[in-house]
Amino acid sequence: MNRRKIQRTLGITTLFVLSVMAACVEDGGLENIDQPCFTKESLETVPWIVDELKLHQDPMGHYVAVYIYDGQQFLGISHPTDCTPIGHVFNCMGVPFDSLGIDYRDFQDNRKLAAVLATLKY
Repeated sequence: MNRRKIQRTLGITTLFVLSVMAACVEDGGLENIDQPCFTKESLETVPWIVDELKLHQDPMGHYVAVYIYDGQQFLGISHPTDCTPIGHVFNCMGVPFDSLGIDYRDFQDNRKLAAVLATLKY
């Protein structure tokens, strides 16, 4: 398979997964969090989030969600061409997931979707 076909396949697969994830969002979301770290406004006002979104510009946009894991909030940013199913994940302080010492599988299996802040453009 050539590289373009692989990227297209990954993009389609990612779109499908993100669509399914977005369909699973429960009503309420951030309203059920006492002090949310992330809001739709923070996508435009928090410097490290703005910078992260700029790094991965894509014409199709991005999928940004807030997850709850082990009582903590995490921001997940995914793009159509991401190679990982959880995208780029950060804690409230902006520390990347891979620097937090959290088991990837445990996070993926036990996180709860709290809210979707941005979705892909179809």
